[in-house]
Amino acid sequence: MGKRATAEENAARAEENSRRKDTLPRKLLRFFWTDIYDDKDEQKLIFKVDTFIMSYCCVSYFMNYLDRTAFSNAYATGMKEELGLVGNQYTVINTCLTVGYIIAQIPHALLLQIIPPRYYFPANQVLWGICTMCTAACKTYPQVCAARFFLGIFESSTFSGSMYVLGSWLKENELGKRTGVFAASGVAGSMVSGYIQTAIYKRFNGTGSLASWKIMFLIDGAVVFPVAIYGLFFFPSTPKTSNNFYFTERELEIARTRLPPPKPKTKFDWTLIKRALIDWKLWVLSFLWVWGGALEAICNQSTFLLGMKAQGTYTVSQINEWPTGVQAVGILSILVAALWNDAWPKRKAEFIYILCACQLVSASILLKWDVALGGRLFAFFLAGTSYGGQTIYFSWANDICQGDDPLRAVVLFCMNMSSSILFCFWGILLYPSSDAPRFHNGFITSIVVSIVCALWAAMTYICAKYEKRKVERLTAAAELEEDSSDAPEFVSTEDISKDKEKAFVA
Repeated sequence: MGKRATAEENAARAEENSRRKDTLPRKLLRFFWTDIYDDKDEQKLIFKVDTFIMSYCCVSYFMNYLDRTAFSNAYATGMKEELGLVGNQYTVINTCLTVGYIIAQIPHALLLQIIPPRYYFPANQVLWGICTMCTAACKTYPQVCAARFFLGIFESSTFSGSMYVLGSWLKENELGKRTGVFAASGVAGSMVSGYIQTAIYKRFNGTGSLASWKIMFLIDGAVVFPVAIYGLFFFPSTPKTSNNFYFTERELEIARTRLPPPKPKTKFDWTLIKRALIDWKLWVLSFLWVWGGALEAICNQSTFLLGMKAQGTYTVSQINEWPTGVQAVGILSILVAALWNDAWPKRKAEFIYILCACQLVSASILLKWDVALGGRLFAFFLAGTSYGGQTIYFSWANDICQGDDPLRAVVLFCMNMSSSILFCFWGILLYPSSDAPRFHNGFITSIVVSIVCALWAAMTYICAKYEKRKVERLTAAAELEEDSSDAPEFVSTEDISKDKEKAFVA
């Protein structure tokens, strides 16, 4: 009891000291990015995490989306006509990428438990860079399908893999803003892609050289290779496996002990399959991102861009540049979500309710369609707020699954896989390019999804609250058992009398 009392006193004293030092500049710094740590080595650790892990993850995800979005811009600037793409072939090509993305999710989750991320991520980057450049050489519809399929396989390691690595280094109140910046970097890649294609089109169109859409694929693929080299030398994997030169032994020790310790029976072995399948986290969190991903459909299915091209009244520059406003709103939404997540970590569900309300309004306006151009632009831009959910969903999952790293990896990748499975048929059935500019069925579905997602967020909150109370009860029971084992053994007077009698007889 004495040891525990001393520990409690030290914790209370540390909390009091922290409260005294909680000045306004420190509060502002904590709100917008990170706290100032009493332990200087921990401060250095977090600085290095931001410098090396965040930089690599953000640039990788930026490149990921740059390559992925290049197809939409290429389609709008000559690729469709040159390859003779007709009907719903645009949607089918995107589905091929999604199928590759799905197939690779679980293998990536398992391989990351065996191969250090500092080697695994750069290898996948090199391969997806090659696939992107190969798209420029495609001459037929089947060739494009194949190139996009393999691109999906290699790109699928980035998002969930980065979330897994960030969750291995950062606490709950540190994860939100960094997850937000990471997610925003991907949306920025989508945004920049339109401007790059416009610049290339203006510079090379009609010059007799390669078509502008081919040049874009070559550039997007080539810029990936320097990033892969940087990751190979500077990306630090996880605290358990990192041996990078810029970390001291003290910093690595802090990194390994600052997060909750592993729970019993959470090793990477065959029991992982049973653990995952019978755990509510896999199913509830996977479907949370299914509905969250479906909430982004108006943006992810390029409805704005395809609608402008179908109307035939807009220039190539307008088609490529106007939809970037959706991504701009998305970046702002992600950053607001990041601040919300860290400022009110127990109120994640409330932010999801706000996003669902925004999508309900957006889809309702687009469903009516016969409104002024300003009204439709407002609806498309409002749909960009759906991107803010990425920060909340995956920060929530990382927090809920702490203490079981293999399960956490499987859950994060299964979340991404489940959402991608939905998009295999979601785009073909509800957002076929032939329906542009009015995606009637898709907009109706978005209204329904907005309601379902809000209800599912409420259920996730209830399950997470139950899980937390369960862990607290088990922890309290374990501490009580430990205290009782440390207490002196009670000896009755009857036992003392018997001992004396035995001694007298002897």
